[in-house]
Amino acid sequence: MDFIILAGGNSTRINSSIPKIFQEIAGKPCISYVIDCCLEITSPQNVIVVTKQEFANHELFKGLQIAIQKDPLGTGDALKCAIPFLKNESVVVVCADTPLLLSEHFNQLLLSEKEASLIAMRLPDELIHMQYGRIIDGKVVEYNEIPLEEKKNNLVNSGIYKFNTNFLKSNIDRLSNNNSKNEYYITDILQNSKTEIFISDDYWTFHGINTQEDLVNAEKIMQDRLRKKMTQNGARLLDPDTVYFSAATLIEKDAIVEQNVIFKGRVTVKSGAIIKAFSYIEDCVIEKGAKIGPFARIRGNSNIAENSEIGNFVEIKSSIIGRDSKAKHLAYIGDSEVGESVNIGAGTITCNYDGVRKHKTVIKDKVMVGANCSLVAPITLGTGTVVGAGSTITEDTKENTLAIARARQQNKETNPNGKTE
Repeated sequence: MDFIILAGGNSTRINSSIPKIFQEIAGKPCISYVIDCCLEITSPQNVIVVTKQEFANHELFKGLQIAIQKDPLGTGDALKCAIPFLKNESVVVVCADTPLLLSEHFNQLLLSEKEASLIAMRLPDELIHMQYGRIIDGKVVEYNEIPLEEKKNNLVNSGIYKFNTNFLKSNIDRLSNNNSKNEYYITDILQNSKTEIFISDDYWTFHGINTQEDLVNAEKIMQDRLRKKMTQNGARLLDPDTVYFSAATLIEKDAIVEQNVIFKGRVTVKSGAIIKAFSYIEDCVIEKGAKIGPFARIRGNSNIAENSEIGNFVEIKSSIIGRDSKAKHLAYIGDSEVGESVNIGAGTITCNYDGVRKHKTVIKDKVMVGANCSLVAPITLGTGTVVGAGSTITEDTKENTLAIARARQQNKETNPNGKTE
């Protein structure tokens, strides 16, 4: 089975410098959902992406077949560009801007033995104005070509087709652009066939992304799917509607996520971990029993080990936090390797950037860092080091060292008028 993904449009209605196929839903480009959907059914060499020359080498298309559409002359022209790549007896055609598609939505279509078949959908009453081609007397008529009285017909073309490959090759050159838009339409191929039509009432699944409003609606639906997926896997979400996931998020069984938490990128939260309210979690692993937040930010290739605690207004970036270690208040730990049973005091920061390069901080096991300290990287604090509050540490310490780096306090007596003697 071959799959053709149509990805050559101009994206004029999205009102963005980013083409609609690369707009992100739950942190993942629209077209990636469509590609993944196809790859659940067939292999990469059977997936043909029809796109512009400028996107031919896009990293998302690695391993797929690429057909170039030089000019946007309509869906029929795009389909013709893919014909030389077809190798199997049948082919499914989908649009690149339908991120809510799931492989299960192809089930009926794939079983069809007709030379041509398609999925139709019923528009909700509030969306009857949408400019989809209508199904009229068993035929698809493009929106710009249909009579006014048929524009209230709610049975519309989803743009998902299946063709017998030989039938498609025999009819593709018969397409004409003799219409109001001077474009070649896939639907004209259907006029020469007995088309099997499968009807779905699940409109939003097949809805294409054309506008910013469409992106908003698709994001809502995708987030609801992800929330359902997490709870079905055994995660506990205290207020699901306020938690936002990326498509790459994994929350394990018995993990707890409180209100107003955002997950970005590849995040794994292991069993028994707790993500407290108003935390921002990005590209990291939270191990079993760890506690994050409230109001914490974890980002950039970080690993928070078992039973460690990252508290309120603490930011962790590109760092490993060891088992049973704690940074519970107002701290920044960046480009660091923190050992086990370490305590980071409130107001402590790792000074990892010199204006040109990032430098690493290594904090060995059982180190105690007092409040309001600056650790100037590159630096290593030996096992058991105690850093006095208010210190700026610029040199490595050996094991079991007390490190203090602050000005000596002076107490001056004053006279009754408040002046120093």
